[in-house]
Amino acid sequence: MGAPRILQSLARDRLFPTLGPLGATSGENAEPRRAILVTFLIAETGILLADLDTIAPLITMAFLVTYGLLNLATFYEAITKNPSYRPQFQFCHWSTSLAGAVGCGIVMVLIDWRWALVALAIVSSLHWYLSRVDVSANWGSLHSGLLFERTRRNLLKLEDEMYHPKNWRPFVLALSGQGFSRPHLVVFGSWLTAGTGVLTLGQVIPGDLDDHRDRRNSQEKILHAMINERKLSAFPAVVVASNYVTGVEALVQCQGLGRLRPNMVLLGYPLTIDRMRVFCGLLRNLEALRRSVVVLRRTDEPADDWAAPTGTIDVWWRGRANGELLVLLAHLILDHDLWQGRQLRLLRVVEKEAGIDEVRAHLDNLLREARIKGVTKVVVSTDPASAIQTTSRDAAFVFLGMQIPEPGEEDEYFLRSERLVGALQRVALVHSAGGVRLES
Repeated sequence: MGAPRILQSLARDRLFPTLGPLGATSGENAEPRRAILVTFLIAETGILLADLDTIAPLITMAFLVTYGLLNLATFYEAITKNPSYRPQFQFCHWSTSLAGAVGCGIVMVLIDWRWALVALAIVSSLHWYLSRVDVSANWGSLHSGLLFERTRRNLLKLEDEMYHPKNWRPFVLALSGQGFSRPHLVVFGSWLTAGTGVLTLGQVIPGDLDDHRDRRNSQEKILHAMINERKLSAFPAVVVASNYVTGVEALVQCQGLGRLRPNMVLLGYPLTIDRMRVFCGLLRNLEALRRSVVVLRRTDEPADDWAAPTGTIDVWWRGRANGELLVLLAHLILDHDLWQGRQLRLLRVVEKEAGIDEVRAHLDNLLREARIKGVTKVVVSTDPASAIQTTSRDAAFVFLGMQIPEPGEEDEYFLRSERLVGALQRVALVHSAGGVRLES
């Protein structure tokens, strides 16, 4: 009499569409009369077709699998401390649940290991099927509860661990704009974090929260859908703020949990002096919040944003302040599958030929200690901007260090940056907040 109730539940949860009619109930107590009739027919068929001793192992395996999985489920619910798990049985404990699950498995093997393997294969097939169908039942997910508890514990452990530069990983907050309006930032952030870090795609909606609550929710859903469509390993983050700068600062301060928070902000390059004035104020605040900043300036219009351009990745070294992060970011991009076969070039400009050998030896030593493959080159020139543009004109990407200007120097900084970058099509200006060691 227990089997019809299970059959009825399976039908009502719509796990198998063909069982739909068996979900009907009868009478005041919602009796599963249709399921009882089907169960009766199955039982009678088994009795008439074979000797009970022949099918007894199969029936026993079915019961043991049912009891074993039930015990395993209650064990996981107990150890993950799921708030919705509220058993009324007074003596319920995770240890008894675990013992019951293990005991069922042992008994299955002792009875007949061959039938035990058949039963496990059937259960695995059912699990595979259910994991791929769109089930709209309201029972929640035991797997998600287990992941949540594991994540919670790991976050607490991470909070207590001493930070070391060897453990540095990119946690990038990329301001992707509405509907991926800045695809180059999304692509670049994905290249940096693929398999090694965390990427958050942020969007700022200017205005008041009372007026844009529905829009914020819808934009977050759209951003999440676009992430799934492009199969990105990223998280959406949408905030409503009075203006763009305030929104970015809010995202930087509020994203993450404990030590797991963005350590790098990926921004687009301002193309006018007026925007640069506002932009520099944001950069100074991000520096005060101890966040590294990558400002991406890309002027080409590729047919495919996700295709890696041909050429070398050039890193222009001017010292360790920003240089270590420059080299590490270039290495992370080259580690991406789409960038295989490209070459890293570590370059530096000197004014006199007398210092070429010493500088080149220093650059070679940097790459050797960092265990990063690449070539070095020293360029002699009294005009660094001209040397950079000439040497890197065919590069796939150019990495340059960036110093954040003081208040009142924004106009001069904009003109100096434009002259430095010139006609280069793909440039990343980087300001490091520290915490990175090439030798680690």
